[in-house]
Amino acid sequence: MMKRFLLLAALILPFGAVTAQNTGSGSTSERPRNTPGYFVDEIGLRMAAEVAPEGFITLEDYVLGSGDLLSVEVKGAIPTTWRGLTVNVAGDVVIAGVGAVAVGGLSFLEGEARIREVLKAQFRNAEVRVTLERPKNINVHVTGDVPSPGRYQFPALTRVDAIVLPILTGNPPPLTTSTGDVPEPRYVRQSGGLLELNRNPIVRNESLPFNPDDSDALVNYDLRHIQITDARGGSRVADLVAYLHGGVMDENPVLQDGSQIRIYRNSRGSHRVSISGGVRFPMETVHKDGDTVGSLIRMAGGLTTEADSSAIRIVRRAGEVSNSIAVVSMDQILEPNDRVIVGIRPNFRMNESAWVSGAVLSPGNYPVGSGITTAGELLELSGGLRPNAQGRSAYLERRGSPEERSLDYDLQFQRIRRASDQLDEGIDYLNSEFGLSRRLLFLDATDTATTRRIRLYDGDRLHIPRDDGSVLVFGQVNQTGYYAFRPGKNVSEYVGSAGGFALAADPERIFVIKSGSNAWFKPGDVVLESGDMIFVDRVPFESLTTFRQNQLQERQLQLSRNQFYLSVVATIASLVTTAIIITSR
Repeated sequence: MMKRFLLLAALILPFGAVTAQNTGSGSTSERPRNTPGYFVDEIGLRMAAEVAPEGFITLEDYVLGSGDLLSVEVKGAIPTTWRGLTVNVAGDVVIAGVGAVAVGGLSFLEGEARIREVLKAQFRNAEVRVTLERPKNINVHVTGDVPSPGRYQFPALTRVDAIVLPILTGNPPPLTTSTGDVPEPRYVRQSGGLLELNRNPIVRNESLPFNPDDSDALVNYDLRHIQITDARGGSRVADLVAYLHGGVMDENPVLQDGSQIRIYRNSRGSHRVSISGGVRFPMETVHKDGDTVGSLIRMAGGLTTEADSSAIRIVRRAGEVSNSIAVVSMDQILEPNDRVIVGIRPNFRMNESAWVSGAVLSPGNYPVGSGITTAGELLELSGGLRPNAQGRSAYLERRGSPEERSLDYDLQFQRIRRASDQLDEGIDYLNSEFGLSRRLLFLDATDTATTRRIRLYDGDRLHIPRDDGSVLVFGQVNQTGYYAFRPGKNVSEYVGSAGGFALAADPERIFVIKSGSNAWFKPGDVVLESGDMIFVDRVPFESLTTFRQNQLQERQLQLSRNQFYLSVVATIASLVTTAIIITSR
C-alpha cells in the first residue's frame, strides 16, 4: 500500500499544477489567482490585450512554425493543462515534465496528432486536446516597383490591402513590436550606401484608410494585377480596386507565411476602362481580362436611383472612329479602353426640398425643383408672411451641393494671388470673407418681383426674421436690453432710455447693427428700424501689468527726449562759445 501511495505522489507532483512555458527566455510558471469558485486566467488576459486576427484559421491548412502559441489539455485520472506553449525557433514545443515535441513544418492537425501520441504514452486512457491560442506573425516579401521593397512582418490572417496600401501611400507600418520595443532597423544595400527601410511588424489591427484623394496609388500603380505567390509555389492575382470600390472580398485574399507580393507601376500604354453617368462613383481604372459591364458597375458602387438600366452603352474607339454599342447583358465582356456610359431616366424627379423658417404662416420643408422653383413660390407654399414679419431683412442660405449653392460668380484664389499685389494676409482675409458670404443671399421678401427671380436648390433654407417691435441696446450702457421701437427715435434717445453711458463707454464708438444682414453702420449713416441693434463700445481694457509697462515705456521715452534736448543745448552752447573765442581774437 505504501509503495502505491508513493508512486501516485510521484506522478502527481510534475503534472498536478497548471504549467506555462515561454521558450526563448526560460520557463516561467503562471500562477493564476485561484480561490474556490474564482479563477483568473493571466495568460488569457495578456493575449486578450493583443490584436486579434481577422476571422478564423482553417486548421487543416495551417502550418505550425516559430512563434505559434499552443495550449494542451489532458483529461483523465490526472487532469493537466499547459497554457502559453510557444513553438521555438527549432520548431519544437517544450512541455514541462514531458520534453520537446517537434511540430514545426507540420499542419496543425499533424502537430496535434504528434503531441497526442507523446502524451498518451505517459497518460494512459486520457483525452488530449491541443488548441492554437494565438497564431504566429507571418513574413511577407514585397517586391517590384514600390517605394520600400523587402520583408515585412504582419499578424496572421492579414489581407493584401493592409500591406500594400500603407507602403504605396507612404505610410509604412509603425516602429513598434508586440512587446512595445523598437526593433533593430533593417538595411538594404544601394548604390549610395546603406538605406534604412521600415521593415517592422504591424501590431494593431488598423490598416491605414485608403483615400484616392490623398494618394496617387490608384493612378500610378496597377492595383488590379497584384501577383501573389505563396511559400508552396501557388499563385493568384489580387484586385484591390474591386475590393476598395466594389467590396469584393475574394479579390483581397488572406496572405500566408512566406508569401511574395509583386507590384508594378502603370505604364503610359496601360489599357483602361471607365464608367460614368448614373453610378455612385464614376471612375477610370486599369483594364483586366474578364471585366464585364456588371463587374465595372459593382466597382463603381452600383447604379444610382436616377439611372436607367435599359440605357447603358459602351463607347468603343476603332481607329479614328468611336462607336456606341448598346449593352444587352451585364455579363457583356469589356475590351481594353472601353467607356461605359449609364443613362439617366428622362422623367426622373429628384427628391429635392427647401426649408422656410421664421415669420411665415406655415414654416417647414417643401418640395422644390432645383433651379426651377423660386423663392416667391416657396413663400406662397408656406402661406405667405405673418403680420409681424420683417420681410426686408430676409435671407436665403444655400445648403445644397457646392455647384448648386455657389452664386453666379466664383473666385479662383490662386489666379487672384498671382495677379495681385496684396500681402498673404490680405488674400487669406479675402478667402475667409468669400467663404462667409457665398452661402448667404439677402433679399426683400416683400418685393414680389425680386423673390420671383431667385431660384432655389435642394437643401436651401429661407429665413424670415420676426419683427418684435423692439431695438436691442447693449454694450457700455447702464441698462442693456430690448426697448420698444418708435419711428423717428434716434440713437442718443435709445442710449438715454438705457440709462446713459456706462463708466467705460467710448462715446465716439457707437454702432448700429442692422437686422438680418448684421451689417455695421455709424449712427448718422442709417435709419433705425425695428429689430436693429445699438452697440456702445468701451475704452480699450488694460491689465495692471500692461498699464505699468506702458507707464515705464513713457518714462523711458521722456528720458530719451530730455537727453536729446540736453545734447542739442550742449551742442549750441559749444558752437556759441567757439564763435565768441574766434571773434575776441
